Amino acid sequence: MGNIFCSDCCKKQGYKSIDDSIDDFKDGNNIFDKNINFFNGLWLERKFTQNTAYEKRFLWVSEDDVDQGKRKGYSIHMSEYSDKKRRHKEANLKDVVKIDVGKPSKAAQAVDENFCLTINFKLGGGIDLKFENQMDRDLWYKKLKTILFYYNDLEKKSLDK
Repeated sequence: MGNIFCSDCCKKQGYKSIDDSIDDFKDGNNIFDKNINFFNGLWLERKFTQNTAYEKRFLWVSEDDVDQGKRKGYSIHMSEYSDKKRRHKEANLKDVVKIDVGKPSKAAQAVDENFCLTINFKLGGGIDLKFENQMDRDLWYKKLKTILFYYNDLEKKSLDK
């Protein structure tokens, strides 16, 4: 997949790519501001990769304790409601094998590739997300890759197959 930049002007000006910014987090501690929309949640359009139509959903990521508190885990949550206590779908991020930015493989309507992100899972299938802006998409991409890199013991290159 190569380096991902928010735009060509950033690349020309010598800014770090989204992928390279992962290296800014050396030890994996205190890498997240819990007040950002990644943890608090935001409304966006979501579809499963085998479907073509998007649905408006409230998404957020939560930190979970696993292995009797020895290690952290993370889950992504998708709901029809912004109340996190209401019924919703959930997927553990330890099952993620690949994250891609760009257009999904299936879509009923035209989408801006700068606003899209796809999360693929071990057992097949995935989630296509369409954000309202590129800044949110880039933030989610960077945070998801950081979680996978530090907490799932995956090598960075394995995420870009």
